[in-house]
Amino acid sequence: MPSYSTYYWALRKLEMDAFSEKVLEWLGEEEKGNGRYSMDGKSLRGSKRAGKQALKVVELLAQRVREVRGISWVKEGEGEQQAALEVLMNFVLEGKIITADAGLLNRPVVKQIVEQGGGYLGVIKKNQEHLHADLGTLFETEKVLEREPDDIQTGKAHGRLETRRLWAIRLDEDWQKYFSTEDDWPAAQWAGIIERERTILSSGESSCERQYWIAGAAFPLDWEPAQWQQAIQEHWQIENGLFHVRDVTFNEDRQTARHIAPPLSLFRDLVISLIRRAGFPFVP
Repeated sequence: MPSYSTYYWALRKLEMDAFSEKVLEWLGEEEKGNGRYSMDGKSLRGSKRAGKQALKVVELLAQRVREVRGISWVKEGEGEQQAALEVLMNFVLEGKIITADAGLLNRPVVKQIVEQGGGYLGVIKKNQEHLHADLGTLFETEKVLEREPDDIQTGKAHGRLETRRLWAIRLDEDWQKYFSTEDDWPAAQWAGIIERERTILSSGESSCERQYWIAGAAFPLDWEPAQWQQAIQEHWQIENGLFHVRDVTFNEDRQTARHIAPPLSLFRDLVISLIRRAGFPFVP
């Protein structure tokens, strides 16, 4: 059986760009799902060294089948945004929806998605200060919170009960033009508020938070409120169905071999996909 050093040097000599391209090409041959993809970043905490930050990667996940469709490692001195743009440029986006969290849903990323014929959906926080304020003005003008939610969903997991309420507004031409010119935010078609009320079952302690969300595309979006709610919730498949599995089941954060972390991480993605394709959708 080959020794550890043999595996180490074999993995270190891998041409990662070519290897990633072939793995992703094979995974995407039998494309299935709902046309929605989650994009998020992850740090490999075990790769941190004195004077060097932990390695970071941005990945794209097909939500329904929970398989990786894009991957780009954050280069030294750069941020996740550049890696996200590389993921998008190497993916056929036409007719597809990309969901992202507030950290990655920014102007350059949104513009890239729209230019490639895709759509976007995500939560807007105060890191997009001007856009966040303008969304607040929109919701006050339309008196959104004075009416009943457009969709309500409940779920119970991890010892807590969660009720999610969603309000949705289809933007008229004036608001679309406003967001495009004043916020430099292209192709916006929908916006809304999502409220999450959580109760810890063991203690009865409750909390509630509200967030703004926005969606747009290079094509018409004719979704019902329940579809927006589902798409926002399913974004977290990338955290729960991929990153969590790699950290807990595969102990990725305890991996300290910095130089071979990228190929090992891609192998984990491949193994998780193979397990699911073998008929085991739940990987603990």
